[in-house]
Amino acid sequence: MLASFLMVFAVLLSSVTMVLSQNRCTDIELLPGDENLLEYGLDSTSHWWAVTSPFTDRFRLYINGKKFGDFLGVQKPQFSDFEGKQWGVFVQQNNGLWDAIIDDSLYSIQATEPREISFSTNSKTFAIGVMRSGMEEVTFQKSVYAVINRVSKLIVSPEGRRVAYVLQQGALQSLYVNGKEIETFQEIKIIGFFYDGSIVFCARQGNQWNVFKNSEQISNTYQSIKAATINRFGTTVALGAQQLNNESVLWVFSEEYNQPIQSQPFDVINSISLHPSKPIIMAECNRGGQSIVTIQFTEMGGGLSNSKPHFTLAGEQYYFMSCENICSMVIDGVRRTLNTNFVFNEKFAVAVKPNGKTFAISSLSSVVVRYIESNELYAGMILNSMKPTRYNWRTDRYEALGSIQNRLYMIMCKTE
Repeated sequence: MLASFLMVFAVLLSSVTMVLSQNRCTDIELLPGDENLLEYGLDSTSHWWAVTSPFTDRFRLYINGKKFGDFLGVQKPQFSDFEGKQWGVFVQQNNGLWDAIIDDSLYSIQATEPREISFSTNSKTFAIGVMRSGMEEVTFQKSVYAVINRVSKLIVSPEGRRVAYVLQQGALQSLYVNGKEIETFQEIKIIGFFYDGSIVFCARQGNQWNVFKNSEQISNTYQSIKAATINRFGTTVALGAQQLNNESVLWVFSEEYNQPIQSQPFDVINSISLHPSKPIIMAECNRGGQSIVTIQFTEMGGGLSNSKPHFTLAGEQYYFMSCENICSMVIDGVRRTLNTNFVFNEKFAVAVKPNGKTFAISSLSSVVVRYIESNELYAGMILNSMKPTRYNWRTDRYEALGSIQNRLYMIMCKTE
């Protein structure tokens, strides 16, 4: 069940105690509203960005307050995962061609069409895919690869020495690593690079799917694979797969195990999450009409509506929100009823400070911080629209962007 946070403040104020005595939330005006605000957002680390239109057919980009432009076009910027030390964006110059900005530096690419910018986990290198003269070029380190009919994302290895992608070649698909063809199947889905440099991928031949580590098959044969992921350090692979009897299972591969492990069957697997460093999987599943959240195959009951289970940044805790008639916040298996009547929208992110006393979430008009062990909450200023809240471990605060009449604000709330 999906429901918005419309009127969440009215419900919250009638159900809990509002903390007003301390100034626990502050706000900063980031953009004054003298330009048309088109789009804005936060990355998962410490950056903010915005795209504005100062006048007709011209666009500006702001990254952490620094202005870039004017341009004929600006795409949404990309930030490197986990560390956030690199960012990149495609911009269209007055001649109609596209260049790239990487970490404040302009790269004169002069492309006819932008495709993709992808970063390594360690934020030390990147790959760029662009169209030029009807053919795509992938630039990685000092090499340029000519590719035709790329059907996958550019996947850069965690240490930044390899880039992988899949090309459609007639009725077959081929996996390439650093421009070299590795394997060919009827269908290929890249999962990612293992820590030892090997590539892990799903491949279909006929109606059968398998998981491979380089050329080695490491899984059972499945009818389909709905979800697959690898952790940030490339040490654990997990997926949700449909068996030949139509039952769905969770599957985890790690060199810490003697062999891959597999769960009991479910009817449906909706989402999976991996611990950042340990071979621990969480998933939201259904069996017999019942919603179930699992951690390492230990099952917990869920509500009619559940958020995707998550681990905190370093994996200190796991958490999710579960709603039926009322909502509960579940942290490390402990369920705390929130005594509120609103239905949680599982597409909206919850921010949790690891081992803290609060959690935070954006309504449609502000940031709400809620104490885990009590009914007390506090909130920031009221705005017209909001983006999801993040926990910034560098500043130890909850942060979210919101806007009103083209003015952009950052709301910052203390975590305790």
